[in-house]
Amino acid sequence: MVVNPPCVGAVVLAAGASSRMGSLKALLPWRGTTLAGYVVGELLRSPVARIVVVTGNGADEVIAAVPHDPRVTFVVNDRWEDGKAGSVTCGVRALDEECHVLVGAIDQPRPASLLNAGIAAHLDGLADGRIATIVGHEGRRGHPIIFVPEVRHELLAIDERTAGLRAVVVRHGTAVRVADVGDAAALVNLNTPEEYAAAVAADATPALTAVGNAPTPAALPLGLERGDDAPAPRSRRLRG
Repeated sequence: MVVNPPCVGAVVLAAGASSRMGSLKALLPWRGTTLAGYVVGELLRSPVARIVVVTGNGADEVIAAVPHDPRVTFVVNDRWEDGKAGSVTCGVRALDEECHVLVGAIDQPRPASLLNAGIAAHLDGLADGRIATIVGHEGRRGHPIIFVPEVRHELLAIDERTAGLRAVVVRHGTAVRVADVGDAAALVNLNTPEEYAAAVAADATPALTAVGNAPTPAALPLGLERGDDAPAPRSRRLRG
């Protein structure tokens, strides 16, 4: 009898204001594309069955920057200004109930090799009773984090006022395991122009030169218009 592998679905958080960066992070250049294009493109190279991109601020621009694929779904969180927790619940709600839930963000570019290692570590370790696996490096916790389907109801109940996802992690203590994937990229977070510039400088494929005369974070406009010939993918507008 053929046994199907467990379903893993990804929630990509891309709804925020990018206030510390000063421009829409999803559109920043990264390895010849944008952060949005890279993050989703690498997930498409992983065993993830479905990818839900949760947008809010600049939704049309983010959607246009993401690779179009049958595995990718867009959900617009109309209440993105209320915080990240609402975007998580929007994304989880759009996944099948039996899926393990990988939660990542548009400002956390992760290569497919790292994602593959993290997913494998999570699935291979299920017998130890874990409820979640945090991808890390050299003893430090990073991202993404992968939850088992049994805590889906807890993910749907998170609230920004009670620490969001962190509350689920703290609640389960030692049942949350860290998988060291041997890649410092697990720790990268691009929240500010300084962090972005440092990551570009450290990367083997410098982002700004890879896309020609791409604007810097400070210069990148928030209201880029999608060209008339660009495809307009379907999105579902849900309340957070």
